Amino acid sequence: MSVMHRPRTSAALVAVSALLLGAAGCTVHTDDSPPPEAPPRVVHEYRTVPAPAPAPAPTVVYVYGHRADPVNAPPAGWRGAPRVAYRGSDAYWIGGRWYYRTYDRGWVVLRDEPRELGSWRVQTYAPQRVHGYLVDRANRPADVNRYPRVPYRGSYAYLIGGRWYFQTDVGMWIVFREEPRELERRRIEMRRAPEYAYPRY
Repeated sequence: MSVMHRPRTSAALVAVSALLLGAAGCTVHTDDSPPPEAPPRVVHEYRTVPAPAPAPAPTVVYVYGHRADPVNAPPAGWRGAPRVAYRGSDAYWIGGRWYYRTYDRGWVVLRDEPRELGSWRVQTYAPQRVHGYLVDRANRPADVNRYPRVPYRGSYAYLIGGRWYFQTDVGMWIVFREEPRELERRRIEMRRAPEYAYPRY
């Protein structure tokens, strides 16, 4: 008695299909296996970051019609700086700027130079000539008598830091931009660095 075997065509097709789908990255589920759990859903949250607040604009005040910036205090050493009376108080010329103490706002530094202060500055610091030589106005040097000095035009000229300081007949102290010939000879005679030229501008 011969036994007839039924062809396993269906099982073979299922196996081949599973191999092909597996190679393609797919998962084959049979009826008796539960489906895999779905991956958790990723939720992206976007938060709005507020823009930084703009820097506050500098405060500008007006002093007798001129723009000025408030300051807590003038620079160190302001008491010894050149000053001139202006509108009932003193204005100080420090570092090329005018510092002024008002009655209601305290200290300010002027952005705009008032005409009165500008005239004083030009007359005081503009190059002048004494005995035909360009000079700058200067403060009286501290401990001036400690420095080398030579007679010059009825007074004394002091060699300080390689430059000649001189007090005029009206009591004003100056520093020579151009070295007078008499002082040049005396400087060489004193052997004060004759190989170096007098400072030029």
